Amino acid sequence: MKKVIFISGTMGSGKSTVSRLCSELLTRSVWLDVDWCWMMHPFQVSDQTKAMVLNNITYLLNQFLAQPDFDYILFSWVMDDPETVRSILNRLLGEFTFNHFTLSPSPAQLRCQLQSDIDRGLRTPECFERSLARLPHYDDIDSEKIETTGREPQSIAREILFRLR
Repeated sequence: MKKVIFISGTMGSGKSTVSRLCSELLTRSVWLDVDWCWMMHPFQVSDQTKAMVLNNITYLLNQFLAQPDFDYILFSWVMDDPETVRSILNRLLGEFTFNHFTLSPSPAQLRCQLQSDIDRGLRTPECFERSLARLPHYDDIDSEKIETTGREPQSIAREILFRLR
């Protein structure tokens, strides 16, 4: 049976890096990084763009589920609202098992990771406060929490794969 694996966490928590590593370690896997679905210029969050992105996400996930060449479907996104997770899951078709992991860095670790992205020109300084403000939202998400502070991404990816077994 196929496995659908959500990896969530606030901006800068390491979702993309960990998801990429998991995808590389798993055979017959595919990874959807939702950042791709939001690549628009100018970037704008409205009811219309949110609906479009959710439609695109569920379309792609359903295509991956229907594809016989994939056993593991990895999906990474901020997902700090339980309703977002429910909405996506309710629109998925077919039989699959579901696992949801939330990456949980300390505020200090998060600042360090975001600063690294800022230094490389990937983010702007105002992302600190937005990302820190979202950390408490994950307390209400029904997911397996993974403490990431002081850990290398490879170790986190291996823990996720261990928990999948």
